[in-house]
Amino acid sequence: MLNIKKKKIDNINKAYAVNTLMVDGRLKLMAASEGRGALKLYDYETGEQETIWEKPGGTMNIVPIPGRDGEFLATQRFFPVFDARNSVLVYGRYGKATGKWDVKEVLELPYLHRFDVIEIDGKLIFIGASLCSGKKEVQDWSKPGKLYIGHIPGSIFGDWDLKVAYEGITKNHGYWLQREQNCFFVSGVEGMFEVKIPNTPQGEFSVNKAIDREISDMAVCDIDGDGVCEIATIEMFHGNELAINKPIDGKYQKVFCHPIEFGHVIWGGEILDKPMYIVGGRRGDCKIEYITFENGRYTVSLLDQNVGPSQLSVFESNGESVALSANRQQNEVAVYTFKKAF
Repeated sequence: MLNIKKKKIDNINKAYAVNTLMVDGRLKLMAASEGRGALKLYDYETGEQETIWEKPGGTMNIVPIPGRDGEFLATQRFFPVFDARNSVLVYGRYGKATGKWDVKEVLELPYLHRFDVIEIDGKLIFIGASLCSGKKEVQDWSKPGKLYIGHIPGSIFGDWDLKVAYEGITKNHGYWLQREQNCFFVSGVEGMFEVKIPNTPQGEFSVNKAIDREISDMAVCDIDGDGVCEIATIEMFHGNELAINKPIDGKYQKVFCHPIEFGHVIWGGEILDKPMYIVGGRRGDCKIEYITFENGRYTVSLLDQNVGPSQLSVFESNGESVALSANRQQNEVAVYTFKKAF
């Protein structure tokens, strides 16, 4: 049994992106609007708030730069609905001497929807996935998205040397880093693709199709504890089915399905040493649910409802597992703290 407590920490219009960041040695929570709104910071222990920017907004992702205290990358000007022809990547840094934040644009990347920063042999590598390559109107999907990979220079404003590692992914929406298996996944109409990470910064990233179905988003964990990771997927773009896929006879096969509405959040990992998936939808009952494997069967439990999450980040603090959620349909930022019920 788990004891879960919810705490609402703020209201942000169209709350969309969340993550954590260490600033001057302190754990901070970050949340931003996909609308024309703010990026805000919250001290995890004191709750003290500060605003990094009031506008322009349009933030799909916030990613801490590995090994750098108080430094992050984020997207701006990716507005609803898919209005992202002018979207950019920005770099933020906390000035210890001034106590202020400095935010500057580093790249113009239209329709950049998901991105990450990984480290290979001490070098920072940028991974970026664009939803599409251009639009004439909202439902124009005639120009598929691309996967970009490049080296982040020592000077963040230098030459990033971005290259297209793969293209032709329509509705290129999902991303999941699986560092334990030295790979990451991206997905779209054409399927889910596994991208192998090389051992050296100069090595090649190899791309292989892992699932040949339309996948919106995915998450990976060994939910049944047999030593082999399963992949949970949201089927179809913002789709209505959560599927758990297990490798059987050399390919991923569905072993469990669960209905959702406008699926948008999916996470996999351990909460208090217990493997689980967390999934959320933005229509209907706007639920957040978590899935575990108990006594040989999958169990679905309600975490929250009438919230409609867009993004979720899980972290550990003082022996507790905490989920930070951007509950977009309620314009709220909330934390869910998991404790063991004795």
